[in-house]
Amino acid sequence: MTKGVSLLVQFWTNLTEPSGRVQAPDERRRARLLANLSVVIFLLILLSIIIRQSLAPYDSLAAFLPTLAALITQTVTYTLARSRYHFAGALFFVIIGCLVSLWRIIAVPNDAAPAIMILPLLIGSILLPMRTIMILYFVVLAGLLSLPVFIPELAYKYTLTAFIMVLISIAIILIGKHHRNNLEADRQRDLQELATLDPLTALFNRRRFSEFLQHEIERAKRYSANLSVIMFDIDHFKKINDTFGHQEGDGVLKAFSRRIKSIIRESDLVARWGGEEFMILAVNTDAKNAEAIAEKIRSDIETQEFLNKTQFTVSAGVAQFRITDTAESLIERVDQALYTAKNGGRNQVRVFN
Repeated sequence: MTKGVSLLVQFWTNLTEPSGRVQAPDERRRARLLANLSVVIFLLILLSIIIRQSLAPYDSLAAFLPTLAALITQTVTYTLARSRYHFAGALFFVIIGCLVSLWRIIAVPNDAAPAIMILPLLIGSILLPMRTIMILYFVVLAGLLSLPVFIPELAYKYTLTAFIMVLISIAIILIGKHHRNNLEADRQRDLQELATLDPLTALFNRRRFSEFLQHEIERAKRYSANLSVIMFDIDHFKKINDTFGHQEGDGVLKAFSRRIKSIIRESDLVARWGGEEFMILAVNTDAKNAEAIAEKIRSDIETQEFLNKTQFTVSAGVAQFRITDTAESLIERVDQALYTAKNGGRNQVRVFN
């Protein structure tokens, strides 16, 4: 059963996937949607033919011609949707839909007839750029208002109803456009966030940490505030990778990230500096208190068992900001402190003096 559903989904995906010439993601989304719509409508028309034949068969070719024209229209739309001419396909789909709706309004002028004019326009608002669909809207509005001039027997009542309904649909489209703009803004924020986060550990990356560090250095200079930096390095990390594999190594990095985040204060900022090195920016903190934070993390890691009961240790260097420091000089001093800790036997904390 599950395999059958999977095969059906795969078949449908292949059936409606746009040509490889359509590269832009937004264009592919519109082309795919148009292909899906044309296939669904084509199948619905076929179903209506079957039902019609079983209940009241077509009595002449002329009676079948509108249905045949609808099938041909959807076939053309589908063909264009899967090619690089998907924009022409969408335009063709909407224009044909509007013409059919207009014919319906003229042929059967009742209160419900104008409602079908909204459907192709709403679909067009998804398939076409906003400028194009707005032009179509105004053309449709002009056509609806001019109908009683050319066809006096068509009551204003129906034209006015259609006009109001199209105005409502325009409002819906504009609201939808505003919503899409909000979604795009959210997407841009997500992309910005991805650009500042390390994808493996979900910690801030080196670039973002450097920005925060520069900001805090300026603040420390302005207000004569304490500021310290802690640099961690996982001991013998290469051995972990060589012994257990890179997947286990990645697990160690993620496990250490989770532990360090659970221990530091809310005011502190932690980032993955690179490889197996991590940084903590401890604001309003002198070297003694920063050393205490580093020691708390080191001793916690030493007693933990991680994936596959893997145990590891960390070394740490600590440096306190000096008034003459730049970001580069502060990082250089904390790196020297870490180097001293690793040369001193690892699994220890050293403060730059």
